[in-house]
Amino acid sequence: PQVEAVLQLVSGWHICDFLVTRALNEELNTCNYLLCGNDRASYFLENNLLPAVTMLHQNGIAHGDLNLRNIYGDPSMLNIGVIDLDGVVMQNYPLETCSRENELARLASGCCKLCPDEDPGTLIKLLTARYEQLCNVQCNEANILKRTKYLLTRKR
Repeated sequence: PQVEAVLQLVSGWHICDFLVTRALNEELNTCNYLLCGNDRASYFLENNLLPAVTMLHQNGIAHGDLNLRNIYGDPSMLNIGVIDLDGVVMQNYPLETCSRENELARLASGCCKLCPDEDPGTLIKLLTARYEQLCNVQCNEANILKRTKYLLTRKR
């Protein structure tokens, strides 16, 4: 979405940055909305989103809250982007495996919440195999499954 303003609030030693964008509309919406009730969610993750995520990870970028509600796209789901960048961590080297696993668990839990019939174990096998194929980094399925189950059952 088009950026309208960039603001910074400084209070003592605390600095808080804000990025104000135009609202999403029917031409651009979040993926949790676009994929709701749709059997394309796991296909979208595997074929459209994972290539972009691996590129971020290989370049040292962790979103921090990588979930379908923070990814937007057009109805075709071919043109996608990310929002809610306040948790982004950038470094000069590829992400460590544990950071990659946490981000993959967020994606898997978001997909499972959106599609309750999706088996987390099966989805994670699919995601980790595709992820390794894309970036030659092997993630631990058990770690991702454990984190995914935690995210699916936690109470806030």
